[in-house]
Amino acid sequence: MVTENAIDLGDIAFRPEDDPVFRMSQLLLLLDELQAEPTTLDRLTYYDFFAESPYLLFAEDTPERTELRLAGFESSTLSYLSPAQRFVTRQERVGGDLAALVAYHLADVSVVDRSAAFEITIQGAELSARLRAMYADAYRTSARHVIRRLRRLSNRRLHEEARGSMDPDGERFWAVANWDEDSS
Repeated sequence: MVTENAIDLGDIAFRPEDDPVFRMSQLLLLLDELQAEPTTLDRLTYYDFFAESPYLLFAEDTPERTELRLAGFESSTLSYLSPAQRFVTRQERVGGDLAALVAYHLADVSVVDRSAAFEITIQGAELSARLRAMYADAYRTSARHVIRRLRRLSNRRLHEEARGSMDPDGERFWAVANWDEDSS
């Protein structure tokens, strides 16, 4: 019997990025790919965002893009339509998700160059190794490519690369991104 207050579950869209366990699992996989290298919150936010949306970084006909396609990433998803706004939403959540990983002893936090830096713990690496879904493997592949491309960039150059990838004219990204221009 259906009542007038019933909700049609078909009208509810599930977005994995709204699930904290899903986001924390992604961060755990990312931290594992960084191989215990303490990484600042700002960098982790960029790495995480681009690992989820790698086609923003890699041009057509590149080996990385081919490997991402083979891993299961699609370039036609709606998530590529408003990357600057999605980045800001992601940026707002990453700190809390990392704090939860630290509370669960899956990540550690330290201070590097006057900034909080995070790295995976032994328990976190063990849990990450048990994440074997196809998406987890695809995310690992993407994270490896993103880290390889962005790791060597200075903070300023990383931000510029992100701005160019998310919003080629840069106007919307500068308006919404919370970034300290004095960082190098």
